[in-house]
Amino acid sequence: MTMFHTRTFFRMMFFGLAVFGCFLSIYQSRKTISQATEFDFQSYLRQEVNQFVTSNFCKEIPKISQDNTNYDLSQYKYECPHHRYTTRIIERSPLIVYIEQFLTQNEIQYLIELTEPFLKRSTVLASDGKYYINDNRTSRSAEIRRHQTPIVECIERRFAQFQGDIDVEHMEPLQVVEYTSGKQVKPHYDWFSQPEILKNGGQRVTSFFTYLEDNCSMGETEFLDIPFNKSSHERFCDILICDENSTEFGIRFRPLAGNSVFWYNTDEYGEVDYLTYHAGRPPGENGRKIGLNTWTHTQTKNNMHTPLRHLSFKQIKKFALNIFMDKSNDPINSKSNAQSYLSVSTQSNIKYKPIPDPLSVYVPLNSLTEETINSIVSTVQQRDKRNWNQSKRTLLAFLLAINNKVNEIEQNNHSNNKFDEQTVQHAAKVRQWLIEKVQFADNKELQWDELRQNYEKMVHQNDDNEMAKQLNITTIEPYYELAIEGVHPDVNRSREYMTRFRSCGWKPNELKLYWNATQLENLCPKYETNDKQVKEKDKNLPPHDPSDADAVLALRQYPVSKRNHAGTITYVNKGIQDAVFDAPKDAQLIVLNFANERTPGGGYLRHSLAQEEIILYNSDGYRSLLDLKYGRMGGGYAIPEFGLAYVRDIRFFDARTDKNRRADMLVSACYCLSGSPQLYKNPPSTEECIINHIAKFRAFIAAAVANTIGNGSNTYLLLGPIGTGAFGNDVNDIGYAFREILSSKMMGSNGPIRQAFGNIWFVSTDKWKNNRLEKILSEDSISNVE
Repeated sequence: MTMFHTRTFFRMMFFGLAVFGCFLSIYQSRKTISQATEFDFQSYLRQEVNQFVTSNFCKEIPKISQDNTNYDLSQYKYECPHHRYTTRIIERSPLIVYIEQFLTQNEIQYLIELTEPFLKRSTVLASDGKYYINDNRTSRSAEIRRHQTPIVECIERRFAQFQGDIDVEHMEPLQVVEYTSGKQVKPHYDWFSQPEILKNGGQRVTSFFTYLEDNCSMGETEFLDIPFNKSSHERFCDILICDENSTEFGIRFRPLAGNSVFWYNTDEYGEVDYLTYHAGRPPGENGRKIGLNTWTHTQTKNNMHTPLRHLSFKQIKKFALNIFMDKSNDPINSKSNAQSYLSVSTQSNIKYKPIPDPLSVYVPLNSLTEETINSIVSTVQQRDKRNWNQSKRTLLAFLLAINNKVNEIEQNNHSNNKFDEQTVQHAAKVRQWLIEKVQFADNKELQWDELRQNYEKMVHQNDDNEMAKQLNITTIEPYYELAIEGVHPDVNRSREYMTRFRSCGWKPNELKLYWNATQLENLCPKYETNDKQVKEKDKNLPPHDPSDADAVLALRQYPVSKRNHAGTITYVNKGIQDAVFDAPKDAQLIVLNFANERTPGGGYLRHSLAQEEIILYNSDGYRSLLDLKYGRMGGGYAIPEFGLAYVRDIRFFDARTDKNRRADMLVSACYCLSGSPQLYKNPPSTEECIINHIAKFRAFIAAAVANTIGNGSNTYLLLGPIGTGAFGNDVNDIGYAFREILSSKMMGSNGPIRQAFGNIWFVSTDKWKNNRLEKILSEDSISNVE
C-alpha cells in the first residue's frame, strides 16, 4: 500500500469514528429521554433551547459544501442534511427567538407544492374539542401527515432538535397556511385553557411560525402586548417593522421567506403567558403569504408514547376562552368571564381575581416559633391601634388558620398516620404558645369563639379602614387605590407602567409570604442530592407553600453548601431607580424595599419620597403589593414582624430612555423609632430592638438565597440603610445587624452567607450612610469589598 493510500485510509477511519461517536451521543440522549418515567419536560425544553440559542453550535457541524443553504432533496431518503442557521433573541420573557434561514429554498418549494392542492378554509379548535370555521381565522391551510415523506421527516426532526432533540411525537403535524389579500388570523393565544383539550396531549408549550413565501406587503406577525421599545428593538429593524408609528403597536415581524419566529407560550413555572397574544396581519393588495405552523405539547397525542411530566395547570386562569378572538373579546373583558375576573366599579379596565378565603392560607406549621406566635397574638389583641388596611384582620385570619391546622392534627393524631411524629410534636408546642400573655398576671387561654366573632365582624365592617378615611374614600372596594383621582403625576405614571406588562396583575406563584427565617431554612435539603434525584419526584421534599415549588427545587439543584462566590460588596451612591440599570443586563436583581408593614407602598398615594415610594413611582411594583393585599392576605395588609413578602419580576422603568429592567423585590419593614404608630409594638430596649432587627434581616437574606436564579453567581442583591430615614433607626445599629448576618452561616452554607451571591450592593443617596456602612462591614469578618 502506498503512502498516499495509507494516509487516505487513516483519514477515512478517523472520520468514520467521529461520525459514529456523534450518532452514539444522539442515540444515548434520546434513549435517556424515552426511558424517563418522571421527566420535567418544561425545564428540559427551556434549558435546551437556551443552550442552542445562546451558543454558536454550528461551529461543530461539518461543512458539506461551499453552498450549504440548499440541498438536493433526493438525498433526504438516506440522511438529513446538517443544516446551518442563525438565531437572535428578541425577548427573554416571554422567550422569543428569531431563526434565520431555518428552511432552505428547495424545502420551502417542496412544502408548498406538497400541500397546495389540499388547501382549504382554516378552522379553529373550540372548547368541545371540535374544529369549526370561524371569521377570526380566514386563511386556508393544509396539514401534513407526520413522517409523510423523508423530506417532511427531516424538517420535523429539525424543529425537534432545536428544542433539545425532543421526540417528534410531542409536536402537532406540520400545518401549511396561506394568507392572500385581506385574509388573516385575528389576535389569539396558542395555549389552551379548556380542560378537555388539555387532557389529550397537554398544553402547547412552544410555537414556531416559519415563513415560506413573502410575496406581499404588510402581512406581519404582531405580538400586541409586547410594545415596541426603541432602545431594545431598533437593532432588529431588518426583521421588525420600524417606522414613526412603531411605538403605537406591538412588535411586528416582517414576513421573510425561510425565517422562523419561535416562542414559549408558558412561563418557567408552566403558567400560560398572556404576553404571547399575537395576530397574523393580512397581506396587502394582490399579495400572498404562506407560513408553516409548528406546535409542541407537554404530552403526546392520546398519551400513547412515554408520557413526559406535564406542567401544573392549577393556577391557569379557569375561564372559558375561545382560542381565536377579537381584541374586544379579550378574556379579561368577556362577559362569560365575570366569575373569574372582576373590575373596579369606577374603572372597568382595572381587572382582578376574586379575593380568596383568608382562612385557607398556607400555614407553615413546622416553621412556627414562639416568637412568631407571640407577635401575631399580641398584635391582634391590641386595642389602641387603628386598623390601617385591615392589617389586624389579616393577622387574625392567619391566627385562626393556625388554630384550624393544629385542630386538624390533634383530631387525626389517633385515627391515622396522616401526620408524622415530628409534626404532631411541633403542633403540641404551637398549642402551648397559643395563649394571651398578660403582664404581671397569669397567661390566659385564647377565646377562639370570641376571636372568630371578631373576625366576622371585621369582614362585614369593611369601612373600618384608616387609610381610606384619610384619603376621603367613601366607597371601599378591592383595588380602589388604583381608581383614586387627582393623584400626583408620578403615581399616574406608575399606573401606566402597570398596564404595560401587568394588566392582569401577578400570578399566585409570583407572590410569596414568609413568616420567619425558619420557614426558609426548612426549605433547604437535609441531605445532598444529585441531578437525577432533583429531576425525579422527591417524596422527601419538605412541606412548603405552593409558591415555593421553584425555590425547593433550586435549593436541591444548587445547594447553598456548594455556593462559594465572591460576594463582592459595592457601595453605590445614587437612587435605587437609577442603580438597577447599572447592573449587567443578564443579571438577576433582588432589591430590598424598605417597606411599610401595614400599608402597601407607605405614603405612595400621598406622594411621599422615601425609598419604598421611589421604587414604586419608577416601577409597576405597586400593583404587586395590592395583589398581596387582595390575594395572599385576603383583603388586608400586614408584613410579618419577623418575615417578609417576596415578589417575582417587577419592572423598573427609566422615564428618560423608556428602558425597563426586571427585578425581584424583598418587602421587609424595620421598627419605627421616630414615634409614628405602626402595626407592631417596638421592643422595650435598644438591645432587644437590635436582636429583632437581626431576626428580620436573617429572614430577607434567606429569602434572597432561596429565590436566586441558578446558583446565585449572577445575582446582584441590592440592599441599603433600611429604616434610617423617617423611621429613625441608627445607621450604626443597622450596619452591625447587616454585618452579623452577612458574616454568619445559614441555609446550610459552609461559609459566610454573602458567598451565596455574586455581588451585593448597598445603594443610598446619602453618601455618609454608605461610608458608615462600609466602615462597619469592612471590619474583620467582612472582606472582599470594592
